[in-house]
Amino acid sequence: MILDPIITILKWLNPLIYLAGLVIAIWAFRKSLKRGYILLAIYFALCTFSLLAMPSINRAINTHRTFTKSEEVNEKIDAAVQKAVQKAIDHVRKEEGYGPSAGRVNLTLPVVPLILVFGVWMVAKKEKTPNKSSEPT
Repeated sequence: MILDPIITILKWLNPLIYLAGLVIAIWAFRKSLKRGYILLAIYFALCTFSLLAMPSINRAINTHRTFTKSEEVNEKIDAAVQKAVQKAIDHVRKEEGYGPSAGRVNLTLPVVPLILVFGVWMVAKKEKTPNKSSEPT
């Protein structure tokens, strides 16, 4: 499908923007030695971590969660009901001449993080390198 690469790019755009912000904040700190850039770097690092690592960590925690028997039975019943409902919907749609139901994907365009990273870059590129000479003038 033509939209698959676009969907993949949009899913990875948010972490890439935060990663670029992390690199820019580190570069700005090394250039100007202003401590505020360290806070920005920490922010961008936490955002990148939460977008890349936390989904896997949450899945691992949820799969190893202990259930009581009644919770397991309720989950199996819910799954069976959802499967039966989807099967019935697909059957009716097929009888009525509609194609199979399409999956829904929520995509967001990370405009605000993009503006933030661009703003940090604009400010950082105007920073002047501090005079590090140890010789008295």
